[in-house]
Amino acid sequence: MTKKDRTSPAQQRIPARTLGRVLALAVITAVVQQACGGDSMEPAPQTITSLTLSPTSASVWVDDQDTLYAAARDASGRSVASAVIGWTSSDPTIATVSSHGVVVGKSDGNVVITISADTFTAKAQLQVNGLAGAVNVKLSNNAFFPHQEEPSIAIDGAKLYAGWKEMSIPAGMNRVAFSSSANGGLTWSAPVLMEGGEVDGATDPWIVVDNAGRVFYARVHATKTNPWVDPWHVVVSRSTDGGATWGSPIKADLDTGGVDKPALYSDTDGTLYLAYVHVNATVNDIEVSRSRDHGIT
Repeated sequence: MTKKDRTSPAQQRIPARTLGRVLALAVITAVVQQACGGDSMEPAPQTITSLTLSPTSASVWVDDQDTLYAAARDASGRSVASAVIGWTSSDPTIATVSSHGVVVGKSDGNVVITISADTFTAKAQLQVNGLAGAVNVKLSNNAFFPHQEEPSIAIDGAKLYAGWKEMSIPAGMNRVAFSSSANGGLTWSAPVLMEGGEVDGATDPWIVVDNAGRVFYARVHATKTNPWVDPWHVVVSRSTDGGATWGSPIKADLDTGGVDKPALYSDTDGTLYLAYVHVNATVNDIEVSRSRDHGIT
């Protein structure tokens, strides 16, 4: 074996061109790793560009609580999860607020809830109602009839909707009335009758609010004194403006026999379900009607 044959591979010369490429690749790899902080790929820190608080107005009772929600976002609209948000109440004797946005009513009054993060702030108005549900608020002013009964109520946040039957004494002419409150029941609108006298009477009111804030008022229309000769009907009226105006009543029952005691419910998708008693001369049945077009039919 010659001297050349005894040379190991490690002792053989690497071409200059190949060596240069290897060195260049090593330099590039080192630069990339240094820029990325080694082998890990850490995301760039986010900068807050907007801060919002919702809702911007709310109300609670004394000793009751509600939750406000803060959102810090960057220039791309992404939530800044690392944001440190501070919460303050303008008067803790009226309402306090926790670091998670939970407000608790302490006494009657109004406060401003403020959040802050970096150089940004946002505010919300909070009303604390001192009645705490302990004082009865009279809804009917006896302007229609001297006797009221069969109340029904529906709740949509701080908005309340109430219905009841107005009747004369001794029993005679009946009507159903409506009133609403926009401040959690502190004050109520002037009562109005749901009928203008086009029927002999109305009874059994039932109110519900659907997922879009539409208000529905079900009741029995009594057209004649003998329901098997000229049947009574369950009708439903719809309002899309919080009870300020109402559409024409829609009949929701069969045309035979009489009806009694309607109950109306709304599903989470806005589907309405109406149950009522179908009154016959010899036997009564429970029947259910459904509306999938938000009370139009």
